[in-house]
Amino acid sequence: MDAGEPENLGVIREVQEECGIDLDPAKIQLAYAETTYDEKENKSVTKLLYVTHLDNTPAVKLSWEHSDYKWVSVAELQNINMRPFFNRAIQYVIEHKLI
Repeated sequence: MDAGEPENLGVIREVQEECGIDLDPAKIQLAYAETTYDEKENKSVTKLLYVTHLDNTPAVKLSWEHSDYKWVSVAELQNINMRPFFNRAIQYVIEHKLI
């Protein structure tokens, strides 16, 4: 996120920069948030998960920050072991039928 940037616009910008996908601002939704305290840095950190619906499968143009990607179904997503935040967030959005 850039300083002073609204979260939803930061999501749209980051997805465009890192994946080359243009998102519709009216279709993105904050689905999960989690705040933790980092003792080493003496600050709180909030992580957010946004979801959207795409009408088609867009072409992906990865930035230099990424080397690979894979489209997966919701069922497959539940079986992928990721960082703990993402595991909790995905479980939450599935349980609450947000995706």
